[in-house]
Amino acid sequence: VYAFCKQLRPFYSLSIYVDTPEIVRFQRLYNRVQPSTEWIAHWQMTELWHHQHEQTSLAADFVLNGSAMQRNWQVVD
Repeated sequence: VYAFCKQLRPFYSLSIYVDTPEIVRFQRLYNRVQPSTEWIAHWQMTELWHHQHEQTSLAADFVLNGSAMQRNWQVVD
C-alpha cells in the first residue's frame, strides 16, 4: 500500500492500481490461511485513509478492476 506514496512515485516508471471493493478485499483477507485475523479491520481503515489522502487511483498510470473473484483483470477507463 505505502510503496506508492507521493514521496516514492518519482522512482517508478510504471504504476498500476487494482481498484477492488472493500467487501471483496475483506473476503479475500479472511479466506487466507493465517494465524490471526484480528488485524484486518485496522488494516482496512488504514488502507482506506491512505488511498483517500494519497489519491492513489488518480496518480496511477493504469487502474484495473479487481472486483472479479477470479483473475479476469479489466482496465478501467
